[in-house]
Formats: sequence, C-alpha cells, structure tokens
Amino acid sequence: MALDAFRQLLSSTCFLQQFLDDIERELMSTGLTIVVVLLGITIGAWVWWKLFNTPDGERYLKMRTQGPFAPINADAPDKAKRGDLDRIAVEDTPLHIVYTESEMLLSKKAYASWREIQDEYQEFKSSLGPWPADEVIEYLESDYPKLEPSASVQVSTFIAMDCETHRLTFKETQAEPLPHMGERSISGEAKLVLLIETLSELVTVLALDPSCQWHEHFQGCLSEAMGLRSGRVDQKALSMLSASIRSVYGGAGSFNDYVPVVFDAAGSYAVIKGAEGFEALASRTYDLALELVASGKL
Repeated sequence: MALDAFRQLLSSTCFLQQFLDDIERELMSTGLTIVVVLLGITIGAWVWWKLFNTPDGERYLKMRTQGPFAPINADAPDKAKRGDLDRIAVEDTPLHIVYTESEMLLSKKAYASWREIQDEYQEFKSSLGPWPADEVIEYLESDYPKLEPSASVQVSTFIAMDCETHRLTFKETQAEPLPHMGERSISGEAKLVLLIETLSELVTVLALDPSCQWHEHFQGCLSEAMGLRSGRVDQKALSMLSASIRSVYGGAGSFNDYVPVVFDAAGSYAVIKGAEGFEALASRTYDLALELVASGKL
C-alpha cells in the first residue's frame, strides 16, 4: 500500500511539473510575440518619419524637384487675385449699406441698431443690413447698375482691406442716392411699387410674432397701397397713406420700440428666426412712406 501511495504521489508531482513547464513556454511565446509587435511598430514609425519629415524625405525631394510654384503665364497672378476676391466676396461677411445726404457707404462695423449708425453719421438718412457680402452685391447690382467699378469688385476689395468703411463710387462724380431719398427723378407709381414690396416684407416678418400688435396696422396699409396701385389716385390719397404708415412711428410705446424677440423660461430673449432684418425694413418703410408726400403725379 505504501508503495502504491508513493507511486501516485510521484505521478502527481510529474504532472504538476509538466503543467508548470507548459505555462512557462506559453508565457515565453506570448512575451516574444509582444516584443516582436512593438519592435515592428517602432521600426514602422521611424520609417514613416524618415520618408516624410527629414531633408532626404519624399516631401522635400518633391519640393527640390518641382521648385517653387510659378504661374504658367504673366496674367495668372492677376487672375488668382481676382479669384481670391470673388471667393472672399461670397463669404458670410456682414455689411451695412449706409445712406447719407451726399454719399453711399459700406461699413463692416457691428451696430446694435440703425440708431447707432445715425449717431455716427451727421448726415445719416437710412441704412440697410447687416447683410452677407453676396446679398449686398446682389442688391447693388440690381438697384445700382452704374457703380464703377462694379458692385462685386468694390465689395470684394473692401472686404480684403483693413478699413472699416468704404465710399461707393459711380460713373458719375457723386454716388447715386437711394431712389426713395428724393434726389432722383422717380415717379410716384415707382415709389408706390417700392413701398408695396417693402410693406409686404415687413408684414411677413411681423407675422412671425403672434403677439405683435402692429401686424394688423401694416397689413391694412399694405392692402390700401395695393388698392391704390390698381387704380388711379391723386396726391391726396398718397399723402393719406403716407400719414397712416408714419402715424405709428415715434414716441414712447410706438412702433419704434417694438423688437421681434421671444423669451424663454429663464427670462433671456433672442430675435425671432427670420426677423433679423426687421430694423432695416422698418426704417425703409418709413422713408418710402415719407417720399409719397412729395411724389406728385403718378
């Protein structure tokens, strides 16, 4: 019995020793694999850096082989510059168009409202914006075809410069004023059409605010203006429409104090989406209405 027990113990010891040897071989094999992988990663990283970032690498070999960039022809630099200006022009650069008694200006300054522009310019009459550069170009090309250089060139050049304002230049000696400023010969019918277009935009913006108390008033003015447009009217009818529109401007609690905003539960507010150009529309509506008083015959 003792001999059998001794043999079993010896067999168990041999099995354990073999098990431990197997574990040791597995660990050595795994460790060797890890070492090989790490070594491969290190060598690969070194080769990549050598190829692309040393003076003898591919990047610098290409530069030495190709040389610095040179335009194919002499006109290429000017074309590239013009292309850059056109690209800059369509970027979302906010610009104001400022009308004074004697000139038309573009401004990059950030104004909280048109009243700040009015305070800055002694001869201020009206303003539009802020609009992106591409919208400014589109507006100027449509309404002021006599700009010289063209609207796109003047706007693009202005954006590329460090100055904050630019005086628009025309083919004539002086800049053309806005049609509703009274310094151009324009018929009462044309002024009425401009007013209808602006009133329509203003009513659309006011409709975005369900609580706006002024929407009904301007909707009525728009209907009246469209009625005048469809028939024959005299100066008295135009003056009455003008007075009706302008009656809500000025004084505490007037339309001048209205701002299309929404409030959240915390009491903070933000301009209603789509009403960002409200102040310019409201100002333009007043100016156009004022021009109807001196429209004369249709």
